[in-house]
Amino acid sequence: ELRACVSVILARKHRREAVRVAMPQDKPACCAVRVGTDPTRELKLRVDDIAIGGLGLSLRGQEAAIAAGKTFHDCSLELPGIGLMHCTLNIVYVKEVPGGGGELRVGCHFVELPGLSREQVRSFVARLERAQLAAG
Repeated sequence: ELRACVSVILARKHRREAVRVAMPQDKPACCAVRVGTDPTRELKLRVDDIAIGGLGLSLRGQEAAIAAGKTFHDCSLELPGIGLMHCTLNIVYVKEVPGGGGELRVGCHFVELPGLSREQVRSFVARLERAQLAAG
């Protein structure tokens, strides 16, 4: 009989379709989300981590428009070394960061990411993984 203890973090990552990779602090990425009917009203959120299936974003302060289950079309995702790409995001969860002074963690899933954009994200994630492994 073989038994093993699996950490909560590992178990959570295993449930994902794809493992998210943390964004390097020296090369920040951001995602602009249009909220409401005014096309000029955008929220800029910091990208904390990324996977082929979605993003982990950070938002300072409460924003009623950002809620689990909502879908935002024509979001602008800017990734270092790739540039600007447009995507549709579905908000999976919104939770307050403990000790984060009101900062919110926003988990998003890409909705029907076009083939070229999907390949760019896949390549970007692979590059981040290699860089993190090389850094030790």
